[in-house]
Amino acid sequence: MLILILFISASGIQAKSKWEKISYYHSRGPVSPEYQYSYIITIDDEGVGKLEYTKLGRTEVYDFSLTEKSLKTLNNAIQNSKALTVSPADLKSEKNLIGGPVYSCTITLPFPDRKEGEEEKEKAPVIIIPSDVNEKYAAGVFNLYQVLESVVPTSVWNEATGSK
Repeated sequence: MLILILFISASGIQAKSKWEKISYYHSRGPVSPEYQYSYIITIDDEGVGKLEYTKLGRTEVYDFSLTEKSLKTLNNAIQNSKALTVSPADLKSEKNLIGGPVYSCTITLPFPDRKEGEEEKEKAPVIIIPSDVNEKYAAGVFNLYQVLESVVPTSVWNEATGSK
């Protein structure tokens, strides 16, 4: 009975994510200036997000918040991308692609627990997902990118792109 109570109690406690902030950059790539655009999506581990959308040399910033369901979807996509468990060298492809759209992502991790007497580190550890991703991990990484784009509310995308 005690084990059942402990299980029920533990399942009600939300586990702390293994990341603090994720920042995703996408650029359309080399096209005529009127078709060039780029954006950065930044989301913290509590679901507070920001879209920085640049077109024709002008950047607009849009704030948004994720629902609990969207944050859970994002957490799953980060885990499934293997970016937190694979070495950065293994994530990078040996092929260097030229031209086309650019995708990259930075995941900021929490500081490791300090031991007594240790000084605080100045910067949190960071994982950088390169533009050229190893084919072995490409599906998971590009799924992460799709999830990052999908959790930005449609109303924010419409305002940023001028769509209705």
